[in-house]
Amino acid sequence: MLWNVLMHALMGWLGPTYFTYTPEGIGMAILVVCLTQGVDQIRVKKDKYLEVDKLPASERTSASKALDGEIKSILIKTFAQNVLLFTALVLITAYLARTNG
Repeated sequence: MLWNVLMHALMGWLGPTYFTYTPEGIGMAILVVCLTQGVDQIRVKKDKYLEVDKLPASERTSASKALDGEIKSILIKTFAQNVLLFTALVLITAYLARTNG
């Protein structure tokens, strides 16, 4: 998680002319964040299944079936939340870079 925060803050810091409070700048920030979070979905899915694998054998099959039913909604909610938060981070960092950079 810290890696994601630092990566998006660095993107905003290095691209203050691209990530502005205009429709184009906000769209660019959303696009970049969607690309990075799309890749991060692989990690989220892997982590969820690793949590199930750590359970005792008696609980693992029921937890695996439950996770299989919920994984799409988990990934969608995580993606939407992260896109909103990291887009805001990119835009705020770019704003700070423009004013104080």
